[in-house]
Amino acid sequence: MSMAIISSFLQEMAETATNNDLDAHMNLISESVQLHGVPGQDVIGYEQWKSQCQQEFADQLITEVSYEDLKIIPRQDSQLMFTTIETIKTSKGDTQTMTIEVALSKEEDETWRMTHQRVLSDHGAQQDSSNRLQ
Repeated sequence: MSMAIISSFLQEMAETATNNDLDAHMNLISESVQLHGVPGQDVIGYEQWKSQCQQEFADQLITEVSYEDLKIIPRQDSQLMFTTIETIKTSKGDTQTMTIEVALSKEEDETWRMTHQRVLSDHGAQQDSSNRLQ
């Protein structure tokens, strides 16, 4: 069951990002989200994440998002936790690959949303610092 929920979530994250669908993308992310581990940033919250996505989606910066090497971390029924390697390709020809830890929580409306993400490592990503990706 948790593998199906996580796989569906990751597929929707990738599709909404590559289709520049801001509303659908942000509906996958909890308003209480905390993103840790982005170089030069302390903690990124929902509004900062949304602002970054608005800019990237308006510029049609993201051309492809993929996930591999999914590892589920056992948790309680109301929360799913996993690590995966996320690869983001941009219209500028850059590729960013990083290992991330993600927590999904079932919110009051019965929707699974990301409540936590932590960047664990950067796999030699080429990145334009003016367009830093989450």
